[in-house]
Amino acid sequence: MGNEGDLVSFGQRLKQARKNAKKTQKQVATRLGVDISTISKYENNHSEPDNDTLLQLAEEYSVTLNWLITGKEAEDTSLYASTNVDIRAEVDQIVEILESIPEAERKSFLDQVDTLAEIVKRKYEKSRSQ
Repeated sequence: MGNEGDLVSFGQRLKQARKNAKKTQKQVATRLGVDISTISKYENNHSEPDNDTLLQLAEEYSVTLNWLITGKEAEDTSLYASTNVDIRAEVDQIVEILESIPEAERKSFLDQVDTLAEIVKRKYEKSRSQ
């Protein structure tokens, strides 16, 4: 992200990320459903966002939480970094499905996905050992 390594405070990183995203404080405040003064307080280190807001800010600015919080990037911060297979489309599809399911039903859905994944893994391991 350029010279962001020089940005020591959380507020400085937050402001730079917003500017890099070409967004105004008002635009961000509106998207997050907060007052513009709240964004200003974050950027001036007078207040800190809660975890949910922090996640929304990282997503809004297309930066990692790690960078936003620490100013440093971990070697593998990507959701997809642990695999050589490009699974972005599948992950995006799963996210869309989860977002379409009522929150009360998500755990049941994920339990079913876990069960199915275990069946597929066993089948795969069995075929590899033959």
